[in-house]
Amino acid sequence: MFNWTFWKTLRFWLGLLLAVGAAVAIFVVAKLANPEPVGVLIAARDIQPYEIVTQEDVRVDWQHIHPLVAEKLLTRDEADQVLGRAVALDPLYAGEPIAKARLAVGRDPSSVQRISAAVDEGWVVLTIPVNPDRAPDPALFPGDVVVLIASFGSNVPDVFSQGPTQEETVYYGASATAPTYNWVTPMPSPFTLRLPAAKAMGVGVVVRVEREMIPNPSYQLSVGGGEEGSTQPRYIEGDVTHLVVLVPVDRLEQLDFAMRNGEINVAILPATAREWAETGQDLETFGYTWDDFNAEFLATRGVTTTMYLDPEMGVIMPTPTPMPEAEAETAPSTPSAEAGETGGGE
Repeated sequence: MFNWTFWKTLRFWLGLLLAVGAAVAIFVVAKLANPEPVGVLIAARDIQPYEIVTQEDVRVDWQHIHPLVAEKLLTRDEADQVLGRAVALDPLYAGEPIAKARLAVGRDPSSVQRISAAVDEGWVVLTIPVNPDRAPDPALFPGDVVVLIASFGSNVPDVFSQGPTQEETVYYGASATAPTYNWVTPMPSPFTLRLPAAKAMGVGVVVRVEREMIPNPSYQLSVGGGEEGSTQPRYIEGDVTHLVVLVPVDRLEQLDFAMRNGEINVAILPATAREWAETGQDLETFGYTWDDFNAEFLATRGVTTTMYLDPEMGVIMPTPTPMPEAEAETAPSTPSAEAGETGGGE
């Protein structure tokens, strides 16, 4: 005999299982189509390459994105491990999600704040002292391309001379059958450099601008003795003192020599110069010396110069070319004098 009660009970449980399965399927599909929001870090301002990304440079933006996409972006859960330690490899613009591939983080948290992780092979990071009176400040920012100019000597002309070069003996005219040696000794040639002198040593990309930290007179401690209640910072930034720049490795020795024996000044190049600066292209100049100034000074007055060796000073001195003297004019003779001379002759 057919059991209707059992059949009704079975249909009930099968329907319930199908309903639950459908609900679960709908929930899973909805979750895949609309995942949980992820706290993605986006740039709060424009961040230049080689800048350290800090907490003040980012903000959290909750986004519904695929988990595979979220893995490539910097999230809120990873902020403490990265912020203050990572260096931007490329420009990051305000409102842009920060991709992990565009940051460099070193292994040692105390190592130069990870700038070394962002430096390509063939380049070095160098700290250059800057005279605040000659620096184009406050226009200097990380990412700027600058010309590094080395200056030697004071305002008073000075002389650096190199004596005659050591004699070198060469031969010419040798033949395969009967070698004939004709000895020639080149004439010694003295070399003289009159200071002051200046020379562009190449270009560099600013990584960081270091400034003097001055105690803030408006800073006040809170009543409890802490700093939480203060609305003013303890220190304020003053004049620029040093520039941390990225330069080609083949310029390292020249720049170090210039820093130890002279002074390095900087001039800002257009932003379009960064592309060829980062490819290693150099800025070729002839430099400028005291003799160049003298020659230009005299040339503007129409005086050409030649060079001669002063035996007393032992240096090459410019001397003005003598100007041509005006020919003396002959006074015209008077008619009476000519007539008298003619009559006396007769």
